[in-house]
Amino acid sequence: MKNDINPEREKIIIHSHRKFVESGFYKVTVDEIARELFISKNTIYKYFPTKDELVKGVIFGIMHSTKDKVEQIISSDTNAVDKMLKILDLLSSTVLKFSDKFLKDIQIHSPQIWEEIDSARKRIMTKNIGSIIQQGKKEEYFKDYPIEIITSVIIASIRSVVNPEFLLNVKYTSQEVFFITFEILLRGIMTDKGTKTLNKLKLIR
Repeated sequence: MKNDINPEREKIIIHSHRKFVESGFYKVTVDEIARELFISKNTIYKYFPTKDELVKGVIFGIMHSTKDKVEQIISSDTNAVDKMLKILDLLSSTVLKFSDKFLKDIQIHSPQIWEEIDSARKRIMTKNIGSIIQQGKKEEYFKDYPIEIITSVIIASIRSVVNPEFLLNVKYTSQEVFFITFEILLRGIMTDKGTKTLNKLKLIR
């Protein structure tokens, strides 16, 4: 299989991601990134014509990788509860790749990028969480509520709590918020069989 990864572009993405997580992206300049990588600004602009394009390159690179991993979990030969826990582990680790400062800067200074993130996140979750819920209902792990309602409640809850405005006003980390939210949601839709399986799998982990 042909490797389409451009090493120079990837180096810029990796370094920019680290800088944005540490300092947010608003105060980080393209000059600063170029200087630390010992390259010219023109080299960065060759791949990312604007700073916003660089920010999007960082974010959507991570999201694309996460989407591929989610689809691998969905297609795996395991029960719906195990899939849901694996999705939770994956998404919580993905949340850690975005500091609260980075997310806040995006929402305040580049709201159009935040809207693109939110829209992409909603599409991914709608498709894949709905698939798991459907499987879980057949396996009698989830209660017989309408899939559309369950999926909408889960997505709305995650969008509500995993965002800078909320996270900056609570004492919990973004990862803790993510786990608590999922714990509340899952136990609300699970049958006794599903709850027993969830508890057993959490102990194994």
